[in-house]
Amino acid sequence: MAWEPPWWLLVFGPLMWLLLSALAYDRRGWTIAAVVAVLLAPLGAPVSALLRWAHQHPQLGAIYCGPVAFALPIVATPLPIWVCAAVGFGGALIALMLGAMRGFAHS
Repeated sequence: MAWEPPWWLLVFGPLMWLLLSALAYDRRGWTIAAVVAVLLAPLGAPVSALLRWAHQHPQLGAIYCGPVAFALPIVATPLPIWVCAAVGFGGALIALMLGAMRGFAHS
């Protein structure tokens, strides 16, 4: 039997995706809201195949921290967009590093 995502992710994932996109539209305009919506689409539209892949590859599964780390400062702070992008990129790198360390620890 294949792994299936939990019910709460299927229910609340799309709602949080729409909420963050709407808040980005309210704070930064439609272009940044579109970027946030596209970056958070894998989290907001939890496709079972994509989530199964992330579950099977735990070293790369945490890469979604990057888009979330980009979207939260966009919505919550008046920081410049390049700073928010740097925070998102740094979040993705830290998530990849921690995932690799986890993979080495289990092997």
